[in-house]
Amino acid sequence: MQMRIKMNVKAVDGSRVPDDVANTINVVPDKEGEDYRSFAPTK
Repeated sequence: MQMRIKMNVKAVDGSRVPDDVANTINVVPDKEGEDYRSFAPTK
């Protein structure tokens, strides 16, 4: 599944800053309520 977020925010100087962000969920936890941080890559 994918998610798309469109926004049109106002900058400090008052000008409009449109943006478009799209992402895909790559990891789904096995159990409901699982902490998403446990899936973060380790260094």
